[in-house]
Amino acid sequence: MRENLLKRKVLSYLAKQGYETLDYFGSFDVATKGEEKFIIKTLFNIDALKEWQANNIKVLSYFLNAKPLIVAKKDNRKELSDKSVYHRHEVAVLHFNLFKKMIRRNEFLSYSVRGAHVVQLDCEKMKRVRQEKKISLAKLSYKTGISKKCLYEIESGKIRPRIQTARKIEKALNTKLVKTLTKEEVMKPRFEKIMPKSKEELELYRMLEELGYEVSALINMPIQLISKMKEVVAFKLNKDRIKEAEKLANFFEMRFYFLNKQRPHNLLQEEA
Repeated sequence: MRENLLKRKVLSYLAKQGYETLDYFGSFDVATKGEEKFIIKTLFNIDALKEWQANNIKVLSYFLNAKPLIVAKKDNRKELSDKSVYHRHEVAVLHFNLFKKMIRRNEFLSYSVRGAHVVQLDCEKMKRVRQEKKISLAKLSYKTGISKKCLYEIESGKIRPRIQTARKIEKALNTKLVKTLTKEEVMKPRFEKIMPKSKEELELYRMLEELGYEVSALINMPIQLISKMKEVVAFKLNKDRIKEAEKLANFFEMRFYFLNKQRPHNLLQEEA
């Protein structure tokens, strides 16, 4: 019920911003198409996300050139901050309030790593400005109250500081160091192939690879295999959930094949 309410809010907001949306239920809940594509999962509690759902979202986003995203309210411990980007299974997670800001603009400031809200500094600029002003790490430590070891690790890019720590360094050096992150940086899909489990899927998977296609299976989805070379192609090998598969293929403008034990080699070879 709470997930459904959040989903309705996401769909409503996207519609108001002019996005063409798909209302779905499964590995993802909302999708958009057009110049900016999103594959979105909505969850009240982000810790309810299953790894296979995240893997499907990443695969779909890669093949469709979309941005993978989860909109959530809380985790097992507390409500999510509406100022930081979180991650689960390498997919960006946003509070609904931050999601709305993200749609309107293209910048993020901080993100969460193991519960801490950290930022990305321009480490080269930090070192250059410090040396130009002849401020040693020991002196910078005295001015900021941050240990010399910690400052060294921040400056060398080994660790990323909390926002409060970064502001102290900026104040001491009298220069802006915090870098903003774009949607593309935060939501860049990481393509990890999902291997098929059934004999029929594996046979088609190998055939597609031999023809030069990039290909991946999908888990518990009506589309069983997705591939691309010149265009994105979706495959269905049985009649189960065939209408659902066609609906997804139509929305995402994928070429769709229902093979039903027909060998696709000649057909695909012609397209390749």
